[in-house]
Amino acid sequence: MKHILTLAFLSFCLVANAQIISINGKTVSLAKLRNEILDHSSKNQIQYANKTTVIKQRLIAESSYDSLQSTPYLLDTNKFIYTGYNGSKFINGSTDFITYYPPMIVFGSDTNNYSRLGVSADTMLMYGLDQQNQNLVANTKNYATFSNGQINTFESWDTYNQDTFRIINEYNANNKLTTMWTYRINYNTNQFDSSEKRVFVYNSQGYVLHDTIFSYDLGDWTPSVSIEHVFDLSGNETQTIFYYFTGSIWIGVLKADFTFYPDKKVKTIVFSQNQGSGLALYSRDSMAYSANFDYATKNWSWLRNGAVWGKDGFTFRHLNPQNLMDTLTIGKWNSSLAIYDTIDVYAFTYNNYNNPTLREYYSYSTGTPQLSQKHYFFYQEYTDLSVGDENTKLALVSFFPNPIKEELTIELKNLKGKFMCEVYDAFGKLILTNQVEGRATINLSGKPLGIYFVNIISDNGSLIGSGKVMKQ
Repeated sequence: MKHILTLAFLSFCLVANAQIISINGKTVSLAKLRNEILDHSSKNQIQYANKTTVIKQRLIAESSYDSLQSTPYLLDTNKFIYTGYNGSKFINGSTDFITYYPPMIVFGSDTNNYSRLGVSADTMLMYGLDQQNQNLVANTKNYATFSNGQINTFESWDTYNQDTFRIINEYNANNKLTTMWTYRINYNTNQFDSSEKRVFVYNSQGYVLHDTIFSYDLGDWTPSVSIEHVFDLSGNETQTIFYYFTGSIWIGVLKADFTFYPDKKVKTIVFSQNQGSGLALYSRDSMAYSANFDYATKNWSWLRNGAVWGKDGFTFRHLNPQNLMDTLTIGKWNSSLAIYDTIDVYAFTYNNYNNPTLREYYSYSTGTPQLSQKHYFFYQEYTDLSVGDENTKLALVSFFPNPIKEELTIELKNLKGKFMCEVYDAFGKLILTNQVEGRATINLSGKPLGIYFVNIISDNGSLIGSGKVMKQ
């Protein structure tokens, strides 16, 4: 799975040689940050491809197998559980097809990238292979709630490292993400403490102008990282700058300058990287596209060596007759032979719904293709309550009034039986549980003014509905 930076780990400091960033003791190269920009910018910045989205079929599991062993064995498995949310969202052209992690650092201007999941399941269970006992054990459980197709809350439990955290998103009247709050579990109190927040500022065109991450330190919010976006009059993002706050000044650590084709697709990206004495030219990429395909199908890269650009690598996406990517080839420039050597190849197989069923990974480390890993996708058919409505079951639960004074009324429409109501405060602390049936009233008298989150849970632990209410 490609490297993803989540807010759960964001606490940055720049090391001496300025080539890597330290994140809570873990180092991340600026090259990987450049890859995040490339992955985002290889597709049309205005219209994102969901060509493989099928509302009558959804992903329920996926598994990876190591093919290098004499008998292929299972490496990991992920399971997806749906209650109120209906359906897998595959972005056509991505290497992995799916992104079921919390909102990540994305360098584009559309905050839907921050507030949506690739696979929009309510619960995601991830299992990994225990190398010692050679059996699968639970690694992580992710749990999400939605409203209007966007994430309200996201929680993650890591059974190994205890990186348990919760993300709560806030939106403005235009349904634009304004603040992303991250809370991490305090194992001394077994409660979520405020940890980071991410604030988005928009320009008059509705694009993100500033994206700033703050850390909660010594009772106050201090800025740590900021991503600045620059646009032309046509709405093209012409520049992205990644800044780190030293405690007194902002330092630019990475800059990307973009050019565009007439249809607004990215044509070139030139990267400047902090190499200890400020930003200097480091690499550039050129992109080409096939008709009716939003991801760049061809990409060439160069590295800066003094005043000279040298060839670095290429990426090529081949399309099948259905205009879906069937192979992804990654290569590296061989300067001694003056040719591109193939490094990796990903091959994809699809079902009748144009959803991927198999991803095969071939390594060329020995000079010949060697099948290293197989990744399978499994689906189920389902009946949508309302075609095109991704949040139909959640509509069966309503909360009113909002805002409230003392009492909140919960109405369960067409839902039979008893359910558990959980109320959390803005810091993620569970403050009240109550059994509800049909139409019920929850008393919040004596509770502080502010935002509260309400979950309705079935007897098997599935999420039936959720909402955010204000007490004032």
